[in-house]
Amino acid sequence: MRQGYVLLMGLFFGGCILEGPTTTWLGRPRLLQGPTGSDVIQLDVAILEGPVGNRAFNRDLWTLADEQGIPPETAAVLEANGLRVGQIGGLAPPGLQTLLASERSCVRSRRIQLRSGTPRTLVLGPAVTQGRFEIHENGHDISITLDKSSCVLRVIPTLAADGRTRLQFTPEVQTKPTPAPAANDAGSPAWERAASVDLQGRDQESSQRFSSLSWEITLAPNDYLLIGGWYDRPHTLGWQSFIRTDEDAPVQRLLVIRTTRSSPSVETEIASSSSRKPISYPQSPSLAAQASGMPLSGR
Repeated sequence: MRQGYVLLMGLFFGGCILEGPTTTWLGRPRLLQGPTGSDVIQLDVAILEGPVGNRAFNRDLWTLADEQGIPPETAAVLEANGLRVGQIGGLAPPGLQTLLASERSCVRSRRIQLRSGTPRTLVLGPAVTQGRFEIHENGHDISITLDKSSCVLRVIPTLAADGRTRLQFTPEVQTKPTPAPAANDAGSPAWERAASVDLQGRDQESSQRFSSLSWEITLAPNDYLLIGGWYDRPHTLGWQSFIRTDEDAPVQRLLVIRTTRSSPSVETEIASSSSRKPISYPQSPSLAAQASGMPLSGR
């Protein structure tokens, strides 16, 4: 097996967390102490990639997902802005298992631990050098210009009284200078190097938050959440966030999140190499891993 490299911690930044790509393939993991207590939430986050317009991301996975977990009026606003949200309860279906276990499709995966109510920012892809899209809200169209900007989702997880986890999402556009690549990061993507600079507090950024597009969804432990873009809605925020025809190799992305309650500590192994994609981490196997016999894998 090839070793993965450390997925820079700035890919998802902010809040009190313990995170890092891990694997059981490379031997005994090291123990890292994260936040402890009954209010600690664990998010398993993966970014899937595929060809633009591929069938799995635009049809097959969504036939397996429940898209009724948010109010119809909110779903209509999200769809008008190119955003698609669905959840899958219980055992992950084979199609999703295959994508999560694939070294080619599951390009980034991460386990995040944070306390209930702590906000977290999830970066969805590399910064857009220059672009434009429209926000559709309250009967008005607002033109948004992108200039070295990243589309992100701000998520606030909170524990519900019934043991489930409520996730509140708000789309944002963050603009920041592009840092010079560090010598030891030469093999990693530029947007990961930029995130690393953010983590170290050496970069200033501005954020444009679209509160009118916020939504909430409640997940039972081990439910999967899918967030993607509507392929038939170009020039929208969802398209710009997940369907990237402007990159050297055009790509469509899908964000997958699973929530669980965290144990007091997490055993983690962080392995590094010069390869682009990390091996993922689960401290406790994902449902896809349990069914397939493989860890949730990014490389």
